[in-house]
This record gives sequence, structure tokens and C-alpha cells, in this order.
Amino acid sequence: VAYAMAGTALTLPCTPPQSYPQADISWVIKDHDSWHTIEFDKRVSMDLEGRLRITNVKEFDEQGGRAYSCMVINDFLRENAIGPEHEI
Repeated sequence: VAYAMAGTALTLPCTPPQSYPQADISWVIKDHDSWHTIEFDKRVSMDLEGRLRITNVKEFDEQGGRAYSCMVINDFLRENAIGPEHEI
């Protein structure tokens, strides 16, 4: 569980597995039992190291047992993997 107060910034790590060719990184959110791609905007973004950055945590970021995970996709091998879940 990542702890952050409303209005503060939060960075969630992503440690992708080794992949050749290098896999693409994206972030997904688990809402109930289904995964959805995170829409990036001015408040929520991904840095060059693949970490998820939330510049202004809102209460709804943690509502309903949401979980955030990085996902790696290797188009060449047609495989993907989802990393550990992070709850706020």
C-alpha cells in the first residue's frame, strides 16, 4: 500500500521483466475485477523510467479498492505481463 495525503504527489515504481526486444510499458488500473488502461493527463503521467506519477492525489484515486499496476507488452513475442498491484 502506498500512502499519500490528498493534494500531495505520489510516485509508484515499475520494475519490468527483462525482455528482448525491449517491451513497452503502460499503466493499468484494476476497478473491481477488470483492468483498464490509465488515461494520462496533466495530473497523472509516466516518467522515462516507467514510474507512474500522480502530482495531486485525489480521494477517488484510492476509492473502491483500486489497484495500479504497470504492464509490459512485447509485441514481437505477443506477450504481456502485469506487475505487482499498488493500492493508494
